[in-house]
Order: sequence, then C-alpha cells, then structure tokens
Amino acid sequence: MELWHVPLRITADTADRVQACLDATERGRAARFRRPADRLAYIAAHVALRSLLARKLGRQPHELRFVGGAEGKPALAPPHDALEFNLSHSAGFGLVGLAESRPVGVDIEAWDVGAVAVQGEDSLDAVLSPAEREAIAACDPASRPLARLRCWVRKEALLKAAGCGLSDEVRQVSVDVGAEARLLASTHARLRQGDWSVRAFEQAGSWSAAVATGGAMPPVTIHHWTWSA
Repeated sequence: MELWHVPLRITADTADRVQACLDATERGRAARFRRPADRLAYIAAHVALRSLLARKLGRQPHELRFVGGAEGKPALAPPHDALEFNLSHSAGFGLVGLAESRPVGVDIEAWDVGAVAVQGEDSLDAVLSPAEREAIAACDPASRPLARLRCWVRKEALLKAAGCGLSDEVRQVSVDVGAEARLLASTHARLRQGDWSVRAFEQAGSWSAAVATGGAMPPVTIHHWTWSA
C-alpha cells in the first residue's frame, strides 16, 4: 500500500500548466470555488491523484475515467478498477492512498484548522462513541483537542475505506485516541472489529492522518509528491 503526501499550495502558473489532464467535471468543480486558494488546492489534489494513478497503470493522466461507488466513493472505471484509491485534503496538505485489490480510506487534518474545529466539548457528539468520550475526558485538558482530532481522522479513514456515510451508526465504532491507531470495538454492520485495520501518521504541530483498509494492515510506504518546475 502506498501513501502520498501532496503539498497543495501551488501557484496559479503551476495550476495553469498542469490542469489540462482534468476532465470537464473536475474543471467545472474547480471553477466554482470562490477563494482562489481553494481552487488551486482542488486542482493540485486532483492532478496529483490522476498522475499517481496513471503512473501505476502505465497510462496518461487524462485517459483515466472515474465512476461513483458506494456512498459516492469514486473508483476507477473498468478495466482499471482493481487499483483502489482514496484522497483527502485539509488546508495545504493532501493525502492519497493507493492499494491493489483491497479497500483503502485516508484522512488528513491540519492542526491549525482541524484542532480548532473539534475543540468544543459537544462538537463531535454526533460521531463519538461513549468509550471515545470517556478516553478523551481522561486526557490532560491541553491534550484533548489533539485526541479529538486523532479520533476523527481515524474514524473517517475507516468510514471511507468501508464506503460508509456519516450516520448515528458511527457511534458504534470506537478507536484509540492515543499515539497509536487501533479499532478498539465496533457493532457497526459494515465495520466489524477484526475485518478492518487502521494506522496513524502524524507530523507534530502540522497535521494528523490515518489510513484504513480491510483485513490486516499491509506494509505501507510513504512518499512525498513534488511539483516539477
């Protein structure tokens, strides 16, 4: 399994140079962003995704076609659908997960954005299980925003891997909120404990991320995407 960390803060000149590989739907979505920074980040994330997939398949980025899967999770159109992928981005950080013939879900959250968003005691009530709330409450007060953020990215990665949407059933899933990621318990019909695994990645002071997949976690290689001049 491969993870690619993608910098999304690109210049308008770079975006103009690389975005030709996007299809009409992607270009239309990019054009609807009101903030230029959001438009550039969208272009960067989706150009990097296409480029990584094309490299794995021996194709050109513009040749790839996508279809909607469960809960709208995108997938490659046949005959390339054995290569599974997932994309997440937050602020200037992007994360792409690639896996052969197994589900993959990723999530990344920037600390300066994500930690603020989950600081409130009630902000994650819709998704936290009782065990997770108890674990977070047991943390030092200064550590609770990070614990909430870690909980969210791990749970989101699991949901994306399984193709699940957000619902009350999310509270049936409990993950570790410490430095190591684990699926601790689940009565969720599509996220049974033992059927899924999750692994955490973090850059202190910058971002928290997680990758999830079906079965045992395979070896994961982490790469860093660079934009050529």
